[in-house]
Amino acid sequence: HLHSRLERADHGFLVEMLDDGSTGLSATIALQGDVAGRQIEIETLKNCMRPVFEASNSNTQHCPLVVVYGEPGTGKSFLADHVLSRLENQFKPNEGEGAAGAVVEYSLKTQARGRDAVRDGLHRMGLALHDKIGVGASASIDDVLGSDSKPPRLRHFLRQKRFVIVADDADTEGCSELLLHVPQSTQPCALVLTSQYGGDIMRQLEGSPRSGDLVRIQLQ
Repeated sequence: HLHSRLERADHGFLVEMLDDGSTGLSATIALQGDVAGRQIEIETLKNCMRPVFEASNSNTQHCPLVVVYGEPGTGKSFLADHVLSRLENQFKPNEGEGAAGAVVEYSLKTQARGRDAVRDGLHRMGLALHDKIGVGASASIDDVLGSDSKPPRLRHFLRQKRFVIVADDADTEGCSELLLHVPQSTQPCALVLTSQYGGDIMRQLEGSPRSGDLVRIQLQ
């Protein structure tokens, strides 16, 4: 997969995307095929993400932890991408509106299979925001995520921001690392995990401080 990052300076929006090479007609066919019959799942996920985009929504308690799970090939990643893209387009500012039409400040798509994949994705996010979180453009992972001797700058920054993070292909190790570095914001936010290990992740989350935020979406 080709990783590409798009920064939209007009409203401080950061997107980390995976480009699978689908274009034109093939992408349209894939879209129709992968979301057909998934309206309930689409609406559930949209309801979790939508408040983050709505300027009128000031529900500071809205920070769901969504686990989209199922066997390989059931369309988990595509579903998350589809819903996020639709919301981005729906709330995209019209020409002349400035930032008024979209209030999500940061969005990230990252791989989440294992600790290192999560740390790498969040590190890239921190580097893209280096001037905002107070580190250099070539800061180390510890500079961004923190260590015994350094503060967790990205976590502190996200704590007061609206954001959506989609963590793709997550396992229990990746989930633990995400929850360590991605806080519950004082603004509406959403953390979405796609995983073939949904059962393991949900058992891991039972009794955790985030268990009350858990939303399960199973694809079959």
